[in-house]
Amino acid sequence: MARLPLKHPVWFPWNGSKRWLMGDLTPILRVWPGHGKYIEPFAGSGAVSYFVRSTFSQSKQVIGEINPWLASAYEAQTTGQGAVPDNYTDLDHWRSLTDNDAHGLTVQERASRFAICLFTAWG
Repeated sequence: MARLPLKHPVWFPWNGSKRWLMGDLTPILRVWPGHGKYIEPFAGSGAVSYFVRSTFSQSKQVIGEINPWLASAYEAQTTGQGAVPDNYTDLDHWRSLTDNDAHGLTVQERASRFAICLFTAWG
């Protein structure tokens, strides 16, 4: 498997990222003429959607992600809601939040929980 150098910004580490497959996926994606919509059902780190956006800038994209914590991290990143909360060092608080709690939190709180737990190697 050929590895393509990372050309897209990696703003968080994501296990199972497709960025390591881009060397193999690039020739396949380049066959697409860029018409219609590109649908990405599993966004993950965004490697494939970033490639499509930078290669086929005129094409529309639909990016999906079922993980509410990750989806909030994307939303916070793109809307400027990514401020670090005052209680970011309260790991017990952030780690105690469950998927059932996600709907009662703001985008910033969900994004913060995602980042804090990810970068402290929790889960």
